[in-house]
Amino acid sequence: MQRLNKYILAGALALVAEIALFAVLPIPEPQEAPITHAARTEAPTEPITAKATEIPVETVKAAYIATETATETPTEPETMPPERYDIPLPEDLQDYLIATAHSYGLDPALVIAVIWRESCYQADAVGDAGQAIGLMQIQPRWHQERMRRLGVTDLADPRSNILVGCDILAEVIGQYGVTGGLTYYRWGRSEGDGAYAAEVLAYAGTMEGGESR
Repeated sequence: MQRLNKYILAGALALVAEIALFAVLPIPEPQEAPITHAARTEAPTEPITAKATEIPVETVKAAYIATETATETPTEPETMPPERYDIPLPEDLQDYLIATAHSYGLDPALVIAVIWRESCYQADAVGDAGQAIGLMQIQPRWHQERMRRLGVTDLADPRSNILVGCDILAEVIGQYGVTGGLTYYRWGRSEGDGAYAAEVLAYAGTMEGGESR
């Protein structure tokens, strides 16, 4: 019994000693867990603003001019008045004659001179016992294939007459030259009396340039 009391006393003293030691030692403060850069970003010290791109002044001016040009209402191109001549033919018929002559590579004044010599500008003129018709006195019996090709059925129509006449002139002048072609147009041959060609060319020479109005 006396030995048991000694053990109890020794245990009590050891417990008191541990309590005293715990009271003396400082209690460590909790440490902050380290934060890796993968989960942490530094707060910006200055506000982030988008940097404006500097555009050259010349570029801005060019863009402005292009925009103004694109929005402008396009104007109709100026059209020069067609060349017309002081002759007794309506202006619309003259315009057709001039355009047709140019399309065949002919001088309009030369075509007009042929009309003057053949019919004196009379669209209803009929000659050679009814065989030659219209402004350019075309004989249909010699030009049936030509008329079919051109889609012409009535040589009394002034425009149709001019079309066929220009087609004939362009062909014979291309083969025989101006003088020979005019002679062929009148006589059906390129050689012989050149009086007809001389008259036509002389008259055409007085009309060179036309008269705009």
